[in-house]
Amino acid sequence: MTNAHTPGPWLVWDLKGTARVDHTTGVFRQLDGNDEQTIALCDEDLSLSSDEQFANARLIAAAPELLEALEELEQRLDYTKSGAFSHDDRAECLAIARAAIAKARC
Repeated sequence: MTNAHTPGPWLVWDLKGTARVDHTTGVFRQLDGNDEQTIALCDEDLSLSSDEQFANARLIAAAPELLEALEELEQRLDYTKSGAFSHDDRAECLAIARAAIAKARC
């Protein structure tokens, strides 16, 4: 399936205490060389703590992997409607889901 969103991986930046003063927390995609493409700015709402802004950035950055994991799980579960879901399939599905969740939480 082709997605209309910007391809991943997406990364979090946290530039508090650096010379960059316009935005300190956000999500970007690394392009060729040193170029970046901004995906989201997470420090627009000053009512949020910096910890919450960074947590939001991590969750947004994990979106491509979360979508990919859900699509993979959907495909495997749909394929196994017949009840032929093996122990290995279950272990692989859990690993995919846990990796995506870990990126969102770390």
